Amino acid sequence: MYGYASSAVSYEQGADLRIAPFIGVRWAQVGLELTSINSNFSGVKSGSNEIVGFTRLYAPVSARAEPFLEVFGTTPTVRQPTTGGSKLSNFGGSAGLRHYVTNGSAIDVGTTWRWYARTGVDNAGSGRAHDVSLQVRLVTQIRYLAGPL
Repeated sequence: MYGYASSAVSYEQGADLRIAPFIGVRWAQVGLELTSINSNFSGVKSGSNEIVGFTRLYAPVSARAEPFLEVFGTTPTVRQPTTGGSKLSNFGGSAGLRHYVTNGSAIDVGTTWRWYARTGVDNAGSGRAHDVSLQVRLVTQIRYLAGPL
């Protein structure tokens, strides 16, 4: 769950679920993230659901902190009943640091670079070219142990 507000944006809120198993080694993950965002920009309501596929690599330099690199691609389903809306696909990468607070929780701090691609013929001239953002996430992990306990 998160929220965002500024003088230009009335509100933006959303929630996401990330499933990212390690793939045989402790330093590589592949995963999916499902995100739902609702916004109210100066009285115009909009929302979107996104499916993000990603791969993340860690540099295991310490048990408590690990730098990471990530690449991702997003397929959003934009629902904007008021304006009709346009559909954008985006992709990019991020770099940052994961700091383990406890054995099952961590804080990710990183910079994300995102490029937007226009899709369809109805949205020529719409959309953003790219953006850069700073992200801070609290991550909890559910660990599955194979075999009998």
